[in-house]
Amino acid sequence: MTKLHLIDVVQSGDLATLQELIDAGTDVNEQDGQGWTPLSWAVGKGDLAAVRLLIDNGADLFRTGRDQRTPYMIALAAGHIEIVQLLQQAANGSTPNDVTYCQAFPVSQLRQFAAWRESESSSTNGRRALADDNLVYLHQDYSVTESMWHNENVIFTDESSAWREFCTNELGFKVPTELELVNAISSGAGR
Repeated sequence: MTKLHLIDVVQSGDLATLQELIDAGTDVNEQDGQGWTPLSWAVGKGDLAAVRLLIDNGADLFRTGRDQRTPYMIALAAGHIEIVQLLQQAANGSTPNDVTYCQAFPVSQLRQFAAWRESESSSTNGRRALADDNLVYLHQDYSVTESMWHNENVIFTDESSAWREFCTNELGFKVPTELELVNAISSGAGR
């Protein structure tokens, strides 16, 4: 074993030895050369029992490695739904993810909103006017852009409840939770 005893034990999957080392006072937040903790490794492996044990013994839920990913982000990326839920519960619903979301729509659908007014910049500054079949992007803050990048080439903003209701009821726009995204990706992977 190397100096990083808990990480080695987590990687081997030996839960009994993991408990022994924790009971002996080994630091549950030790980090390897990449800054990953035993919790990061347990989450990445999908080892629910080790994750529980580490959380119960004070593992830092928000510690990041060089990749700037928390254990929550690692679990989410790996599609370990039970672990994502456990980490959310342990963090009292607080997750250090700042995920932005947008959905593409033909501009013709958005033009059905009675107060729709495209920004002047969409037809000036050398840009062509949008055709009905051009795709535009509705973002989680209900702004609309020509590109998928938030706040880039904004063509419409409206903070009214009427706009939000139109997006929800007429367009079926809903920002999915991170778990819904993971489930959608997981169920699509088997096709």
